[in-house]
Amino acid sequence: MSHSIEIADYVLLALSCFFVILGVFRGVSGFFSLVSGSIVSFASSVFLWPVICGRFASPWVRVALIILAALVVFGLVRVVVGRIVSRLLSQPADSIFGLVLGAALGALLIYVVAGIPVAREYSVIAREVSRLIEVNGDAR
Repeated sequence: MSHSIEIADYVLLALSCFFVILGVFRGVSGFFSLVSGSIVSFASSVFLWPVICGRFASPWVRVALIILAALVVFGLVRVVVGRIVSRLLSQPADSIFGLVLGAALGALLIYVVAGIPVAREYSVIAREVSRLIEVNGDAR
């Protein structure tokens, strides 16, 4: 078994670093606004679907209106939540919490990839994390 770093490991490390850098620049306010906008736009699409289906016969018009409504709701919620959270947190705290959140997302990515059997064949990091998960799982 080789312990030399593979190309898949470089990709995992690059994605983890990307999440950390993105977290610093967006901050936790950007993350919360993105997540809340996504959830509310999905929920509004689900609730608006029966209303739109009852009024329009063409499936293309229905889908276009749902997508348009979801984008409008997403944009509005993202702006409102982003402004509220950014006013609650000062800039250094927002960036620091964003860094921590980005690091957590990078760790979650590695944890998820470690659970994929094919990834363990091509990635030393995934193989080692998978082995650590199995060791700690047996100790409980």
